[in-house]
Amino acid sequence: MVIASDEVAERCVTHAAIVSLIGAIEGCTVSVMPNGDASSDILMDYEQPFEISGTGEIHHGKAHIHIVAGGEDGTVPATCTGRW
Repeated sequence: MVIASDEVAERCVTHAAIVSLIGAIEGCTVSVMPNGDASSDILMDYEQPFEISGTGEIHHGKAHIHIVAGGEDGTVPATCTGRW
């Protein structure tokens, strides 16, 4: 599995725009905020393939990516970050 932050570090990228992202993933971890607490994360793992598109940025060597994903059964996690 390729992890975005590992690729960014290996290639020594510190600042960049991810203008367009398209492809497929085998699964992902979705991060969402609970109502009333924007400083917390709820992480949900999806272990199924998805078609994806998205954008993002690399800031100070850290990837921040927003992805829209759709699965065969209609599952659409709103945002996948970290693993892609």
